[in-house]
Amino acid sequence: MKNKVLKNLGIVLMAVSMLSFAACNHLTPTTQMPSSTSEEPSEVVVTVEKDSEKKSETVSEETSEEALEDTIDVDYQFISKDKNNLKMGFPQEIQKNGKTYVYTGMADYKVQEELEVVEATMEVAVEDQSDLDRQISYKSKTTGNTYLLSADGDYIQWGELKKIPKKVTHTEEWGPRMDGVNIPEVKAITYFNKYTNQEETVSGTLVSKHASEPFWSAAEEPITGTFARSAQFDSYKTQLIMPDGNPFAVNCDMKGAYPSWEGYQQDILKILGLDPNQYRVTGAGWSGDTYWGVENLPSYGADVAVEYRDAIYPYEALCRSYTATYEAEGESLGYQTDVTYFATVDSLTQKKFTKEQIKQDIEKIYKVLVTAKYAEKK
Repeated sequence: MKNKVLKNLGIVLMAVSMLSFAACNHLTPTTQMPSSTSEEPSEVVVTVEKDSEKKSETVSEETSEEALEDTIDVDYQFISKDKNNLKMGFPQEIQKNGKTYVYTGMADYKVQEELEVVEATMEVAVEDQSDLDRQISYKSKTTGNTYLLSADGDYIQWGELKKIPKKVTHTEEWGPRMDGVNIPEVKAITYFNKYTNQEETVSGTLVSKHASEPFWSAAEEPITGTFARSAQFDSYKTQLIMPDGNPFAVNCDMKGAYPSWEGYQQDILKILGLDPNQYRVTGAGWSGDTYWGVENLPSYGADVAVEYRDAIYPYEALCRSYTATYEAEGESLGYQTDVTYFATVDSLTQKKFTKEQIKQDIEKIYKVLVTAKYAEKK
């Protein structure tokens, strides 16, 4: 990738009879989940059948047989940590086949599976159900063990779309560049709010920053130089006058395949006064054929014909890149609910731990199927 931060350098290489030098010495690198918000059903009697682990909520005596006409059953699945208190909030109204149905207060609960696990239950808010992390790394505060836990999507109650909090992040990048960068502590972040259906701007706070290890980055423009010789001389050996006034000779054949000689990479840096620890020449090439011009040489007191040829030298500079991440609290439209992540004791003891190592973190959870009864709204 080209780096516009690296500017081009120029040198002029002249024949012995035309000692001159020009260079640019200022190289600058260019651098299904929210829980229902409905109330719990009132006037409900709960009975427990020990053999089947089934609980049923029955409607009160005030519910007439007529009220049970035109009803439908809707199944939900959820995870509970209390087998003796199986409750779940239901939507008060649902839509099905173009009709509206109202929760009757009747529901049957059945424990489908009892598991020994290590678990972590947390509230999450996501714009889309697919945004949910289905696996998390969890470190126990009791034992210090770190577990890989998973969520069972079939037992997530997403609920209805609603306004949710949203963490807004933005990462700023700088580089490659040779100089450092002043990273601000606060930055405005623009994001799309699905709840208001428009773009909004919040103030982000710096939460992390990083500087890469030094690396060589190619300049977009090469070093350029022009070789020249008077028509009065056949030799192509070139002598330069350095910035300090001392002569410096190189042996470059203007008719050769490349404008190079033994040690030309170091010589180019020396001519331009560049630190070889920060810059390196990576190649040499002609940018075209030779061409002619006329110059007045005071030493001869006359105009002379001069042959020229332009050379290019690709180079690299030692650079770093920088990144900074900002976070802010925004809002959006999505789902908010509790998710239980877990790993069974059997799976943990087969791979990484002994049961003794995890016994303080072991809990029981229950996968529950509940069938709620809804009546058509008149």
